[in-house]
Amino acid sequence: MKLSELKQIIKEELHKVLQEAKLSKKELAAQYPPKDKITRGDFIALAKKKKGEDSEEKEEEENLEEKKMSKSQMGKREKFVKGMKSAAKDFEKRYPGKGKNVMYATATKMAQKKKK
Repeated sequence: MKLSELKQIIKEELHKVLQEAKLSKKELAAQYPPKDKITRGDFIALAKKKKGEDSEEKEEEENLEEKKMSKSQMGKREKFVKGMKSAAKDFEKRYPGKGKNVMYATATKMAQKKKK
């Protein structure tokens, strides 16, 4: 058998299978009836549920206790920040509106890192 004949046979078989699998729009609609109309109350309930989830996340964040930095770590942090001042524009470019905060966070992490 030639390759072109095999391709034609495969196309025909595939077409048959697809035709058998196809459903008319009415049959499809009968299988998946439209959901009831969503009311304003549904949206309000969803918003309240979402708000409750958000407040739970905030509570979890508040419950996290941050490790207090020692005086020596604070001094190290300030030295790191002074060293990073030349790269402040780069931080602002990479993190628009948050550059200074990211720079301080990076310096804090570096200051808290323990030497091995």
